[in-house]
Amino acid sequence: VSAEDYASAQGRVYVYISGAGTSPQVVLNGSPNSEFGRALAAGDFNGDGCDDLLAGAPSHSGTRGGAFLYLSSPMDTVPDLTVVGLSPGYEIGSGLGMGDLNGDGCSDAAIGGWSYGNTRGVVYIYYGSAAVDSVRDMTLYGGASGDYFGDRIAFGDLNGDGYEDMAVASYGYASGTGKVSVFTGSAQPDSTADYVLYGTAQGEEFGYALAVGDVNGDGTLDLCVGSDASDSFRGRVSVFYGTGVQPGTVINGTVTGGMLGSAVGVMDCGYTVVGAPGEAGGDGTGHIYSMTRVSITVDGSLVYSSAGTAFSDTVVFDLDNISTDHMDTWGTWFGYVNITLSTTNTASITLSSLEVLYDYRAHVELGEVAQLLSQGEDVVLNVEASGGTVVIDNISVEMDAAPEIHLKNITVDEESETRLSLDGIATDDRCSVKVWTEDVVPQGLQAVVSDGMLVVRSTEVNWSGEGSMVLRAVDCAGNSNSTTVAVEVRNINDPPVITSTPDTECEVGVEWSYTVAAEDGDGDALFYQMPEGPEGMYINAEVLRWTPEASQIGVHTVRVSVSDGTAAVYQEFQLTVSGEVPEFLSSPPGEGLEGHVYSYRVEASTGDLSLVEGPEGAVLEGDTLLWTPGAEGRYRFSLSLEYQGLRVYQNFTVSVGPNSLPVITGLEDASIVEGEVFSRALEVQDPDGDGVNLTLAEAPEGMQISGSLLVWETGPGDAGVHEVVVRASDGIGSLDAVFNITVRPGKSHVQPDGSGGTPAGTGWYIYAGAACGSAAVLAALLYMRRRMRNNKNIKY
Repeated sequence: VSAEDYASAQGRVYVYISGAGTSPQVVLNGSPNSEFGRALAAGDFNGDGCDDLLAGAPSHSGTRGGAFLYLSSPMDTVPDLTVVGLSPGYEIGSGLGMGDLNGDGCSDAAIGGWSYGNTRGVVYIYYGSAAVDSVRDMTLYGGASGDYFGDRIAFGDLNGDGYEDMAVASYGYASGTGKVSVFTGSAQPDSTADYVLYGTAQGEEFGYALAVGDVNGDGTLDLCVGSDASDSFRGRVSVFYGTGVQPGTVINGTVTGGMLGSAVGVMDCGYTVVGAPGEAGGDGTGHIYSMTRVSITVDGSLVYSSAGTAFSDTVVFDLDNISTDHMDTWGTWFGYVNITLSTTNTASITLSSLEVLYDYRAHVELGEVAQLLSQGEDVVLNVEASGGTVVIDNISVEMDAAPEIHLKNITVDEESETRLSLDGIATDDRCSVKVWTEDVVPQGLQAVVSDGMLVVRSTEVNWSGEGSMVLRAVDCAGNSNSTTVAVEVRNINDPPVITSTPDTECEVGVEWSYTVAAEDGDGDALFYQMPEGPEGMYINAEVLRWTPEASQIGVHTVRVSVSDGTAAVYQEFQLTVSGEVPEFLSSPPGEGLEGHVYSYRVEASTGDLSLVEGPEGAVLEGDTLLWTPGAEGRYRFSLSLEYQGLRVYQNFTVSVGPNSLPVITGLEDASIVEGEVFSRALEVQDPDGDGVNLTLAEAPEGMQISGSLLVWETGPGDAGVHEVVVRASDGIGSLDAVFNITVRPGKSHVQPDGSGGTPAGTGWYIYAGAACGSAAVLAALLYMRRRMRNNKNIKY
């Protein structure tokens, strides 16, 4: 038993186990506002011989909707299978059904969502099995927007082939004309309807209710289809026997607005139960029909039941059991047979075109005649029939009942009025009815009948409570009836009033709060909600709180509501978030050189700096990007700056050019005399401005280079041509420069001071064997000094 409106539409289902008493054995609860229990279905999903329960909650998870399967034996409160709609608005679980569509012995689950695809509708099929899984086996879709396909589902073997068939209604099809699609069961069911039943009038909502059962007792299941809005909402039920596509029986409602066919069910005993919620003044009526003709002869009485308004049958009596104690004018004995027509409720009985036939064949006693014949005597016997057939027809028996009053209670708002059409309030079996009011209490409550309407007014200011009136009805024969109608005067709810004003400015990283103040004139408890607001904002009781991040700088719409449970008011305002936005303040160099360190010092606002993308070897040290390119080319970099959740990027490309080698000048070939000192200052330039290191890659023995000065002290045996290779390196690459030195044979002269003498004289003068530049002379002197440094009399 479902209670979908329990706890403000949370919903609840009570499970009663047969033979276990009047208390529910299991109570199942839905999630808040889910309408849990709006639809129910039962069937043996896992094939264990016990029926399982499928419950729908179309407003579950923000109108995504859901369906929940609970296996029995034993049943607990945890669903064994949960199906939730993929998006809000699907309302999955609005319609449910269970039946063995594929004939494997396990009931399959059909889960409908009438609102899918802008009310196109959908049905999910899950095949039952011992191992329950959540894999959908088939999906059926409605034809067009507004069809409401899947909101009503029924299972049963309509064609008698052993497979259960499935009927799915689209009562919104073709502007409410409605249709029912029948999918016949098979070992491999498909998603194409095998035949379709259609409504006959626009707006009748054919398919608003479905039921399958053997309504006429012929052993084949039949399909009952309700059209609640047919004929000014009088309603209709169409019965399709077996796989028939035309209704075999039609039951039409008689009360305008009665909505016969809003609900249909077929009982195991064959009775068809039809709901009409609009009858009896809105209290609703349940009708039970039998489509099976029952004819029973009991002591000469016919007990007959039929769903139609007219019937005919033949009653055969065994006249041997009838006392024939009367004699007609022909001398024939006869007896009376009583035929009784009765109804179980107050109604009009009409008996017409009654035809009574009898055919009595007289019994001839031949015992005495046989004796005479045995004695050889002739016997003459006259045998005659009765006086003939008696026909009684065109007999009409009528009973006129008093009018029925269907209104039991009425509600009117404080200082307002309620108007009800007299149509359906009081009805009579034969003619029109006159209705009026009596004994209206208390003072301040008025009830009058005017222009075909019953008008009930509350005239007392600020008064609510209960009252009553007597409603009387009389038909054209003078038969009258009256009933006391309860009148409830409801208080007019005063909606809440929001009296507070929020601060509409806040800063990044600083908590903002707003306490919503509201008043309610009725003193009702108030409920606070936030239908709209930025991400991260929440409401607890009446307090809104939020700490904005940098990514949320800007203007945000906030909407709060205050409800007293009946009415809600809203306050909408714009909240401006200010704060520092992370920003790069510098631009990177766009060029680099092979082998040279690339350096970029990043200037930026507050935030965390990161290297997101760069070539191998690139690093970020503090706020400086460093990298030594190994080859020329174009290289992509990406830096990120993040602050309070907001991240910005600086993407750039560095073009790396080739390294330029040093250039050496002053390496012309040279010629000196043996024993002289060769010295040359080299000139070196690097186009990239790099420091240059000079080395001798190839040189004669004794040659040295210091900085850019090349020196070689020649000696005996050095005569000849010598190749010199000077190598200049900038630390990245190197360049070799080649030149030749020709050393000519020669000698040095040492003379004593004066005209002759020996080295022991007072001094020696040394002359270079060849004239040189000052650097060469200096080098030669240095050389001679080293050789003769022990002779103190040498003068230089």
